[in-house]
Amino acid sequence: MSRSKSELSHVQREILQFIRFRTRDPRYPTYFGSNEDIAKHLGIQKDTAKKYVNELIREGYLEKLEDKKGCRHLRYTDKPYVAIVEDMRNYEKRALKQDKEYFEREVANLKKELSDTKCERDRSDQRASELQTKLLEAENRIFKFELLWMYYHGLNTEQIDSMIEQVDVNSMIAAIEAKKNNIAA
Repeated sequence: MSRSKSELSHVQREILQFIRFRTRDPRYPTYFGSNEDIAKHLGIQKDTAKKYVNELIREGYLEKLEDKKGCRHLRYTDKPYVAIVEDMRNYEKRALKQDKEYFEREVANLKKELSDTKCERDRSDQRASELQTKLLEAENRIFKFELLWMYYHGLNTEQIDSMIEQVDVNSMIAAIEAKKNNIAA
């Protein structure tokens, strides 16, 4: 991406905005941080910070001062520039478009996933309701069977429970299967 000589790069404008932010208090009108501090705060390399700070000094955006001990400090010269948020032309429109498309696809996928999850939940609720109904019917049927058994044989609930515990389920299933096979033959 080419730019004219008068236009500042994105990083240069970030550096200017950072220094302006740090010197916004009138009691501290200069920035005493090193290039390494600038690099750390902006997430860039120290050499890159040094290069751009020197360019900003040459172009008159920053003024380099020294205190009595020889320590460097920077001051923004109030030379106007276009802030990052004011000039969207410097952002790659293609990257912004790709981000927008990505998030739109992500929203559509999440909506579909939510819809699918709701359908699954509804099916599970319906199946649970059906199973609950079948369970109630089976319990009702067993209760009626116990009442009939007690009536015809003169037994109470404890005696029926004792008889049920003595039944070998596997041998009963085998006997039922054998009876079915004899009937079918």
